[in-house]
Amino acid sequence: MKAPTEVALELAQELGWRVFPANPKNKRPLIAEWPDKASNNPDEIKRLFSRWQNAMVAVPTGFTNGITVVDIDVREEKDGFQTIEELGLERLSIYPAVRTPSGGIHLYISTGTDHYQSSAGRLGLGIDIRSHGGYIIGAGSVSSKGAYEWMCDLQRVKNNTYPMI
Repeated sequence: MKAPTEVALELAQELGWRVFPANPKNKRPLIAEWPDKASNNPDEIKRLFSRWQNAMVAVPTGFTNGITVVDIDVREEKDGFQTIEELGLERLSIYPAVRTPSGGIHLYISTGTDHYQSSAGRLGLGIDIRSHGGYIIGAGSVSSKGAYEWMCDLQRVKNNTYPMI
């Protein structure tokens, strides 16, 4: 398992994403003004993560990194996978994905400067959209509940040119 700083540097260097540290217990930002302070500069990343050796790596969504993430949750009261099926959105599986500790999935969509609204449950039960003004926990992070893991190789994420469907 990689150290948080190493994970953050990899996401920044390989994908160009700006990142910031998040609390492994509750996913909240560990820095104030995270939208402005998230960075893809290696020296700044090392400085940001130096105070929190067990931090998770948060990735701003929307314009900041040119991505929108479909967050499919699985909990007792909601099954985002069932909602995806009911809505006929199985084709979302073309996007690079990260498995979350709860058994859900984050689907990464390259949206560039297109504006999409973040929402929780608006599309359907167990489906959240993380875009402008939002963030997600990046692959390689470890929370108190488990790890966030890529379900594909990093090259597929780099080559993700699929538009929002």
